[in-house]
Amino acid sequence: MTYNWNDRTPHHIKIEHLTPREKYKLIDSDVFCILPWVHLSLEPNGKVLPCCVSKGPVGNSKKNSLKEIWNDAPMLELRKAMLEDRPTAGCKDCYEQESAGFTSLRNGCNKTYGHHI
Repeated sequence: MTYNWNDRTPHHIKIEHLTPREKYKLIDSDVFCILPWVHLSLEPNGKVLPCCVSKGPVGNSKKNSLKEIWNDAPMLELRKAMLEDRPTAGCKDCYEQESAGFTSLRNGCNKTYGHHI
């Protein structure tokens, strides 16, 4: 059996255990990403991003705690946009990779961490 990079089916949860909305978000949505609910990426200069490829910082760890950043407006707005299927500028690299036919970090993380939905 070969690994299908373009298959969006989550690894650690059975499809029948997902609600229709969860299944849509993880498999069919062209916008939703699980990372804003399970991950942060920190740079040495203190910049905090929702992931390592994001172009949209959500805070600075030299000014605020990670708990504050996790619950502050930029992260809340990002999560809200994901839930509403609104593309965000900071996530454009994933969208561009997918439109070119490649798998993206968003797709890979939805497959790997989708069980956290």
